[in-house]
Amino acid sequence: MHRRFLTNAGRGTGDRRILTKDLLRTGTWWVLKSRNAVRLCDPPVPNTSPASTSDLNPAFYQAYFDLMRASWILYNYLLSDPDNTVNMSDEDIKSFSTLQDAIDEDFEMFRNSKISVGEIEELNSGARIWEATQPSEGAGCEQEQNPWPDPARWLTIEESHAGSDGERSHLRIFVNAELGARNVRVRTRDARYVLILWTEEGQSELKITLCNQSGTLGISRDSMSPPLGCPLKFRATLTEQQVTPEDIGPLLEEEGESNAPPAVDIKFSEMEATIHFLHISDYRLTLRVISVLKRYEHLHPNTNRPLNPNEAFHSISLRVYETTGEEGWMTTRRLVLSSSAGARQPWCLSYFLPLSNVEVKGDGALQLIVRWSDCGQKILDTDGAFNKVFSYVYDERSPNRCLGLGFGSAVDADSFEEAVLKLSLREKYRWDSTQESRYVYSIRSTSNNAEKFKGLLIRHRSPERKYSEMFYLPRDLDFELENGLGLRLLKVYCTNYVSNHVARLYDVEPGTQSKFSHCERRIRSVDLLFGSEADAQNLLRNLTDKWELNFVRYSSPNSLHSPSVLMILSQIARVSHKPTGQRPFFRMASSSSCSPAHLSLWQRGDVQRLVIRRSSSSSSPSAELYLTAVLDHDFEHDSEKMVVQRNIDITKGGLVDIATMEAVGGRRGSGSAVDAGLVKEGQTLTIEFRTFRGGMTEREAFVDVSQLSLL
Repeated sequence: MHRRFLTNAGRGTGDRRILTKDLLRTGTWWVLKSRNAVRLCDPPVPNTSPASTSDLNPAFYQAYFDLMRASWILYNYLLSDPDNTVNMSDEDIKSFSTLQDAIDEDFEMFRNSKISVGEIEELNSGARIWEATQPSEGAGCEQEQNPWPDPARWLTIEESHAGSDGERSHLRIFVNAELGARNVRVRTRDARYVLILWTEEGQSELKITLCNQSGTLGISRDSMSPPLGCPLKFRATLTEQQVTPEDIGPLLEEEGESNAPPAVDIKFSEMEATIHFLHISDYRLTLRVISVLKRYEHLHPNTNRPLNPNEAFHSISLRVYETTGEEGWMTTRRLVLSSSAGARQPWCLSYFLPLSNVEVKGDGALQLIVRWSDCGQKILDTDGAFNKVFSYVYDERSPNRCLGLGFGSAVDADSFEEAVLKLSLREKYRWDSTQESRYVYSIRSTSNNAEKFKGLLIRHRSPERKYSEMFYLPRDLDFELENGLGLRLLKVYCTNYVSNHVARLYDVEPGTQSKFSHCERRIRSVDLLFGSEADAQNLLRNLTDKWELNFVRYSSPNSLHSPSVLMILSQIARVSHKPTGQRPFFRMASSSSCSPAHLSLWQRGDVQRLVIRRSSSSSSPSAELYLTAVLDHDFEHDSEKMVVQRNIDITKGGLVDIATMEAVGGRRGSGSAVDAGLVKEGQTLTIEFRTFRGGMTEREAFVDVSQLSLL
């Protein structure tokens, strides 16, 4: 391997001596590229089990190989020549130490993965040390053309460091790029460029930089604001001209379920570039709204009165950004306010915004009052040993932030309201009433674009306020169909926002504040009522991947709703099952019976599936809360109140997979089909209805809906 690296290093430089800073930059490049490869893996950490390395993601091999390049450059190339370490500058000493620590730390991560050097040598990616360049890569880095000097400074190990003091990196990723005039462009496939999104201290406008390994390319520009509600994930040309919603309308259709990242054309002052992202999660940052405020002031969250009556700002730039975490439910927002460009003392403020429970209220013409909780609500406790414990938390029930915003037009005010009360995603289903709206979304992983959850957003309206609640429904659910036109979703997820100061024995330093750190999932239940059967059917159809609910019966007589053809409250006396053909002597030992909380019949295409949920007071274990079965077309009846199905397979489980309407084990949380329910084959299922209704027995109603035939 050493000979391969040495040969390729010589091919790239000939006899030219390489400066120490260039070697350190090249080693840093390969560490960053190795980490980028690991980031794109699924799962994102190496397999540490004793299993064969054949189970490893191929990207891990590439990541390990890139790390070997960095190690070889530092230890076998740079340190092999004493002249390289003589009279090192302070910056080079720091870079050397940082690179050494990064290499040692990353090798430790791979230590238990059992990757052998022999397997690495079989990679077909070659052993290049220097990335290839395009003819136009030297044209854009001349000092007089580039307002940000030293293009090579962008390659740093520190994730948030943009390369110079007073600058912060928000995104640093490897990309492919086509550069310069169209007739000389080369389409790269080995990710030989780094794209950085960064800001200068005190500024809110993102800057974009594209650089290469050698430092001969370093082009930068201010990011232009996309059109209202247009996420950067869509292909758009970022030029000096504002893009209109009509320009991107046809492009919105490309979103779909594709995992192929679109290209983005960016016009720099030096040249034009087309950026090709490696992964769809590399750019899930969405600018929801941009506007100019006529007035902005801080208000007391309880009284809505100005905290500083004599301090009101005018001509303020407002932006709302939405960032999507890997599993969708980690989505957060930021409200960014900055002074006008002509202000004598420029300023910029960035507020954390939750996805739920941001209250919006009109306050006169074009005026909005916005209230929410950040992660800075102080809780003082003790640890049991008389020590004070300080925590700063998010409390959705008690807003501690309140702003008064004055917009220049009704359109701007409405756009802001939409941005904070809805998701940036396109809804699959929408239902509206005077008091609330309901939206169903497909929440997908940013790593592989697979659907992880169904998103349910409920937007509440009242004369006092408007606010939204966001819930995430895993594929495996526990639910109850209630009161004829009611649905209770049990154990759905919502998001809790955690600060960077929780359960500490010390308070935050004076003059500082706690900040948002990360998201955690919480479990809640949601009760939904419907005004009609059609509304209920439409929502259920979109939550359950097009299953139609045909029949529902209940064991509780508490409904205040009137009877209906689809959903009629009734009592079910008993549901039981036993092996078909079993002798009477053994019947008691292996039979099972219960009083169900509800019985429902679902249909998709020609398949009809029966879902039975036991009563919560049942003595059966929670892993057998549900019974599900596919109905045959024929059944028998023992009396006017019984339905008997013979020789069917019954599945038991603690939850129901709403994609298949089959009981599952209940230990999985988000749609991976690895924990199937317990299957009982060749069973006889007996359903005993207790009541009659309007001349038609419940058994006959069941037959009528399911279109089964009596034997």
